[in-house]
Amino acid sequence: MREVKFRAWDSAEKRFWYFTLQDILKWRLSYRGSWDEKIERGYKEQFTGVHDIHGVEIYDGDIVKIWEEDELVPNRDSGGGVVDFNKYEGFSQLGTISYHESSCVYETKKHLVGTKFDSYVPLDYFVNREVVGNIHQHLHLLEQEDPS
Repeated sequence: MREVKFRAWDSAEKRFWYFTLQDILKWRLSYRGSWDEKIERGYKEQFTGVHDIHGVEIYDGDIVKIWEEDELVPNRDSGGGVVDFNKYEGFSQLGTISYHESSCVYETKKHLVGTKFDSYVPLDYFVNREVVGNIHQHLHLLEQEDPS
């Protein structure tokens, strides 16, 4: 069972506050103060339960790079010998993480290299994933280059 964790973006202090459900209960039972205010005014995002290739926790609102390497798939003859290969071009793209109908999804926002296709899939669909930023501090990463 995954740990239920959250973060809240504090636009006034330009930072995240990280907390669990247990933290909220402790704070509310002990006192009402600055923590409550920071969490209430902040944009809350939930931990997805998934980590990137470096072990970094992925939250709703993160910008994630996904990729697949080029792959050679053998064509075999009736005896099982390799005749030739089909090459499938890899890709690299950036997307955002969000919750949709109680599941966490990756949505393509910017193509980097290789095959261009748009994904709207469960976050754990891709093995190669890396957190490169978040929508609060690094939205510029998703800007499209001027084609001219």
